Amino acid sequence: MADMFTLTPQPVRINATGYQPIYLALDMGAYDFMDVQLGVVSLEGTSPTVTVELWTAMQNQVDDGWVQLFAWANQNTGNTWVKGTVSSGMLRYLRWKVTTLGGSGSPAATFTIRGMARAYK
Repeated sequence: MADMFTLTPQPVRINATGYQPIYLALDMGAYDFMDVQLGVVSLEGTSPTVTVELWTAMQNQVDDGWVQLFAWANQNTGNTWVKGTVSSGMLRYLRWKVTTLGGSGSPAATFTIRGMARAYK
């Protein structure tokens, strides 16, 4: 079984590091692995860079207990798609986290995340 998912229903603009709101975490309990794409729509500021990560957990109530699953490190070009594959380590819930937002002149990034999730069954 394979299903498409969108972790960001529309492009998200961020100007600080942090997690996706916990109530937007996706229940991925039916899947074992996934192919994902980060679409960097735009980067703002002087010499901007952003690191976007996928985080996973068994609960979606608090920020404690979430672990890093995958990272797109040091993205510095807008209007690009970057792919990745997650083949192990997935727990029930999935959300994104921006861990680095660098540059000067009020850096900001706009991105979207989508993918195809699959089960081994």
